[in-house]
Amino acid sequence: MIKNLDNPKVLKHLAFKKAHEVLKFNMAEFGLDIEHIKSGDYNYKNRNQAKREEFEKLKSCFDYDMQQFFEGMPRLYTSVKAYRKDAQKGSVTCATYMDQYDIWKTAIKFTNQTVQSWWRDNHPRTSCKVNCDKETSGNVRIEQDLDSYWKEGKIFVSPLWFHKVYKKGLSTVQYMGRPCFVGDIKKVEVDRLSADGIDVYKVNIVSAKSGELQVHNDMWLASYKVNEGSFNAKHGTVVPPETINAVSPELRRAETNVSQRITREVLNNLLD
Repeated sequence: MIKNLDNPKVLKHLAFKKAHEVLKFNMAEFGLDIEHIKSGDYNYKNRNQAKREEFEKLKSCFDYDMQQFFEGMPRLYTSVKAYRKDAQKGSVTCATYMDQYDIWKTAIKFTNQTVQSWWRDNHPRTSCKVNCDKETSGNVRIEQDLDSYWKEGKIFVSPLWFHKVYKKGLSTVQYMGRPCFVGDIKKVEVDRLSADGIDVYKVNIVSAKSGELQVHNDMWLASYKVNEGSFNAKHGTVVPPETINAVSPELRRAETNVSQRITREVLNNLLD
C-alpha cells in the first residue's frame, strides 16, 4: 500500500478495503456483531440498547489505551460506510444512476436552474418562482398575487425551454426598454429574411415592471446569429450562441430593428 503514495485515489481505495477486512476480523475475534458496532455510534438513531450495554461492559474490562481501540471500531465502521456511499455516486449501484437517462428529469433540471438564474440576473427585485414539470408543457403563463407585499409571482415554463430557447441564444429580448424573458418560440419561415441569415419566430414573452409580471403573446422575434455557442462535455456546461434580437407585435418593425442593430454591430467592429 505504501507504494501508492503518489496515487491518493488508489491508496484510499486499498486502505478502506483493508479497513473493512480488519473490522470484520476484530469483530470475529471478540465475538461481536455489527449491532455491537452500530451501538457505539452515537449518531446512529436505532441503537440496540442491549448490544450497547454488552459493548460498554467489554470495554470496561480493559485499561484506557485498550478502550480507545474499541472506541475506534465504530469510527472505522462509519468511515468505511461513508466511503462506500461516496464511491457509489455515478455508478450503476447509485439510486439516481438512471436519472441521467431520463430525458424529462434532465430537461426539467436544466430549465429550472437556467430560468431561475435568468430572473435573478435580470430582475433581482421581482418575486418570481419557477414552475417546471411535465404538467407545464405548452405556452408560458404566469400567476401573481398583486395584493401581497412582495407581489409573489409564479411562472410556468415548458421543460423543453432550455433546449428550444436558451440553447439558441433567444432567452432575452429588449422590449419597452426592459429585458424580457422569452417563454416559448415557434419558428416561422420567411424566405427573404432567411436569405440574409435572419431567423423569424412567433414568441410569447414575459416582462416585469415594478414587480408586476405581464405576458405578451403572439409577438414577432427576428434574430441574427453573430457566432456559434459551445458545449463543455467535461463539465456539462452550455454557452449559448451570441445573437442580435429584436421583438415587436409587428414583423416589419422587428425586421427593421434587427437590421439596424446588425448595421451598428458591423460599424462598431470596423471602428475597433
